Amino acid sequence: YFVLASAPALLFGLWNLGAQTLQTMLQHDLAALSGWQWIFFTSLGFDAATRGVIGSFMLGLAYFSPLLIITLATGIFWEVLFATVRRRPVDPGWLMACWLYVLLLPAALPLGLAVLGISFGLVFGKHIFGGTGRYLVSPALLGVLFLQFSYPGHFTGAGSFVPVSDPAAITTWSMVVASGLENAVVEGLSWSHLFLGEEIGAFGAGSALLCLAGAAMLIYKGAASARTVLGAIIGLIAATLLVNGFSSEQVLWQLPWYWHLALGNFAFGVVFIATDRAP
Repeated sequence: YFVLASAPALLFGLWNLGAQTLQTMLQHDLAALSGWQWIFFTSLGFDAATRGVIGSFMLGLAYFSPLLIITLATGIFWEVLFATVRRRPVDPGWLMACWLYVLLLPAALPLGLAVLGISFGLVFGKHIFGGTGRYLVSPALLGVLFLQFSYPGHFTGAGSFVPVSDPAAITTWSMVVASGLENAVVEGLSWSHLFLGEEIGAFGAGSALLCLAGAAMLIYKGAASARTVLGAIIGLIAATLLVNGFSSEQVLWQLPWYWHLALGNFAFGVVFIATDRAP
C-alpha cells in the first residue's frame, strides 16, 4: 500500500525534476548535460528545448531508475543474507524501506553512496532489531540521514537535486532560508506551487497535496493511523505558533505553519515515515 500511495507523488516529482532541469539549462544557455541520462533523453528525440510533460518526465525517470534498481538489488541482498543466516523467510518489508529511501534521495547522488546509505539503514536500522515492525526508526529515514550527515555536499551542493551546477537550484528550502520568504515570493515562489509540488527537492517528497492524498488511501486501507497524521499536523501548528511568538532574525522562526506544511519534506515524513509500522 505504501508503494501505491506514494506513486502519484513520485510521478509528479519525476516530471518536476525534468522540468526544473530543463528550465535551469535554459537559464544558463546549456545545450547538453554530462552523463548517460542525457544520451538516453536525446535518443528519444528530446533536447534542451523540450518543454512537454512526457519529455520532462522521461528526463526525471532517467535519473530515478538507476538509483531505484541499485537500491532494490542491495536491499534484496541483505534480506536474503540475513534470512539465510537466521533461517527465516525473507522479510517483505525490505521493498517498502528501499522504495521510500529512494524517494528521499537527490537526483545526482552517486550510486555507490546510494548502496552505502540503504545498507546502513537496513542493517543498523532494521535487521539488528529483528525486522519489520521491531525497529526504533524507519530504515529508509536512517539511511538518508546517514548520508546527509556523512556526505552533506551531496545534499546541499549545487547540482545535487537538480543535475545542473546552479547555486540558485540547491533546494527551495535553502532558498527561503537564505533570502527570506518575502524575497522568495517576489522571485516567483508561491504557496500554491509548493503545495502542488513545484519545488526543488527529493524525488517524491515535493508535493504535499499528493502526499496527503496518499495518506487518505493508507488510512482508508487501514495501513496508517489517522491519529498519527492528524497529531503530527496539530503538533506542527502548535510548535510554529509558539516559535512565531518569539522575535528572531531566523527566517524559519517566522514562517507561518501552512508554509511548513508545503515546504520541504514534512508532508512526506508524516504520511510515509511516521506511519510506518508492522503489517
